[in-house]
Amino acid sequence: GVVVNRATGRTVRAVLPVHLYGHPVDLDAFLDVAARWPVALVEDSAESLGARYKGRAVGVAGLAGCLSFNGNKIVTAGGGGMLLTNDAAVAERARSLTTHARADATEWIHREVGYNYRLTNLQAALGVAQLEQLGAFVEAKRRTADAYAAAVAAFEGVEPFVEQPWARSTYWMFSVLLDPRRFGAAREVVRAANADGIGFRPLWYPLHRQPVFAGRQAYRIEIADDLHARGVSLPCSVGITPEERARVVAFLADARR
Repeated sequence: GVVVNRATGRTVRAVLPVHLYGHPVDLDAFLDVAARWPVALVEDSAESLGARYKGRAVGVAGLAGCLSFNGNKIVTAGGGGMLLTNDAAVAERARSLTTHARADATEWIHREVGYNYRLTNLQAALGVAQLEQLGAFVEAKRRTADAYAAAVAAFEGVEPFVEQPWARSTYWMFSVLLDPRRFGAAREVVRAANADGIGFRPLWYPLHRQPVFAGRQAYRIEIADDLHARGVSLPCSVGITPEERARVVAFLADARR
């Protein structure tokens, strides 16, 4: 059998939960769908390498998981990423497509179009060295998150994103919601911080607002719009110093009305 979208008539082949900002998605509902129906579960773990859901690493619950080694991620190889899977056929297919889809190991014979998506040897060496430090990187991120949470607890109008009991977050980003009555528009706070040399960032632009997805189906978009309107991410690199954190907190304190 197949799963069909009633509105479009198109076949639904996969569900793609996204583990945002280092915090796992509550996967149970997705796992239930994948178990009951012929729909693959593919986890977008690009931002959450090292995070855990109910004690288990994210990215390995379904057919596949996707990691990013972009320069801003907790582990970087300067770019590129990784596909995780326990399915040997999926792994072999991915290897083939990422190495030109060569049909023969010694000759350049192609029966289909392939791609050059390989990490270079230098990137791979850098990535392995970074992975060896993942535990230390996560602990550094969590210490920064604890410090920020303690500092802003007394600030009226600042609501940190909270780690859920079933999750262990890497806090790739430490994000908060700002009450516009106390801070005005979040985008103005971001601009002011950046002008002061402090790297605040807005939350990701909602997908249903992206021009490329105009007219696509979207659900509960009012929640995404509210989070985007009020949310900001604070500087939280692995190497951030206590003095730099204090400057961030002082800026937030001064930004209140």
